[in-house]
Amino acid sequence: MLGRGGLRRLGGGLWPAMVGKLLPYTALFLFLLGISDAVLFGVFEMPLNGSRWVLIVAAILFILACQFIGALLALLMKNTASAVSVATLVTAPAFGFMGIGFPRFGMNAFSQGWGALMPGTWFLNARIDQTVRGAPLDLADTVTYQGMMFTGVPNLVWVFGYFRASWTLRVEMIAEVVCRMLHHMDETGRRKVVVELPPELAGEPQLPWVDPENFNPGYLMRDMHLMPRRLDREDWQHTQDYWSEKDRFAAIDVAGRAFRYE
Repeated sequence: MLGRGGLRRLGGGLWPAMVGKLLPYTALFLFLLGISDAVLFGVFEMPLNGSRWVLIVAAILFILACQFIGALLALLMKNTASAVSVATLVTAPAFGFMGIGFPRFGMNAFSQGWGALMPGTWFLNARIDQTVRGAPLDLADTVTYQGMMFTGVPNLVWVFGYFRASWTLRVEMIAEVVCRMLHHMDETGRRKVVVELPPELAGEPQLPWVDPENFNPGYLMRDMHLMPRRLDREDWQHTQDYWSEKDRFAAIDVAGRAFRYE
C-alpha cells in the first residue's frame, strides 16, 4: 500500500498513483505481445487479413482490462493475499472458458457467461477475427482429420485431449505429428498446409463429429449440428480411444494424400 508520502510523490491522488504503478507494466506487457506478433506474422509468416492497428488497440484494451480487475480487487480486499486469492478463483477457469480447449458454442450458459466476463475471451476473438477476416468459415461444412485438422482450413491444428484418460496423452501425440509436419514444410519450403478428402471419399456419408455411443454429454449433443463432420473411416474421425490412436497417429504420413502443401 502507498502511504501519504508515496501519494504525494506520485501527484497527491489515487489515480496518479495507480497510473504511476501500472504504466510500466502496461508498456512491458504490450512489448511482450509485440514480440509474439512479430514472431507469428514475421518469422512464421502467419497470414494477417485484418488490420494491424486493430490488433494493437485490442492488445491495449486487453492489458488495461486485466489491470483494472487487479486494481479493483486490490482496492476491495483487505490485503494483497486476499486479492490474489480472489483473482485466482475468478480467472483460473478463464483458459477453459475462452474456447481454446473446447468451442464456446458447445458450452452451457454458465460457462459461456463466465467466459464472456474474461478480457482474454474478447482479445482472443479479436485476434481470430483479424487473422481470418474475409474468410468466413462454418465448421459444420468441414470434415475432421484425426480429430485435429479440418478440411479446407489451412495452418490450423485443434488440440483436443482425452476425457477418459490423461488429456495430455493425446496432446503429446498431436504435437509429435505437428512437429513432423513443420519439419516437412521446412524441408520443402512450404508455408501452408491443409487437409483434403481424397476423391474416392468425397461421396461418403458425413456423420456427426463424435459417435454418440462413444461420447455423449448433453452440452455437446445440443450443438452437434455446429461441429465438424466425420466419416466412417479411422483417419477421418475423432475418437476417445487411446489404444487405437497411439498406433494410428504414429503411422500418419505427413507427406501423404490427405495433406496439401503450398
